[in-house]
Amino acid sequence: MGEAVHMDAEDLIDPEDARQFTFELANGNHVKIVFAEFWEPYHGPAYPLKKYFGIKLYCNEDLRANRLAVRHIFRAGEDFAVAAVPTIWDWLGMLVKSREYLVYDWYEEFEDEFGEQIARFSEVTEDAVDHIAHLPELNLPGVYDHDADDSAYNDPDEPAQPK
Repeated sequence: MGEAVHMDAEDLIDPEDARQFTFELANGNHVKIVFAEFWEPYHGPAYPLKKYFGIKLYCNEDLRANRLAVRHIFRAGEDFAVAAVPTIWDWLGMLVKSREYLVYDWYEEFEDEFGEQIARFSEVTEDAVDHIAHLPELNLPGVYDHDADDSAYNDPDEPAQPK
């Protein structure tokens, strides 16, 4: 199983506030995307029931027009970074607003593109989080020696600054 996922950061989308996206592909099939906290499927009394955060993709391809079925589940911590959810939702919002979803003729095409996008957004988000986590503690003025001679790094044509 993936890493533990916590949804307590202020900048994350609360699943209760997350908007569902519903649109129609070029072939007329309907797609619905939901971010929420879901229950694991029941596997018997030996396995405890657990919840997980995820993005579920529903589609009516190969079904009656008025029915949707879960076609894919992307799990937080395994398939995407939770910190990337706002970026993913912004991308989905632009996709729906600009009607770019019409470029997908089949559900599988959209699912593949969606998977690639959330992986890319997660990678960028994780890199940024890792970078910030490893920055020196800039807010502690005593960490840096302000009296050190840094004249080797100064522009020789620039006049000296008085202290």
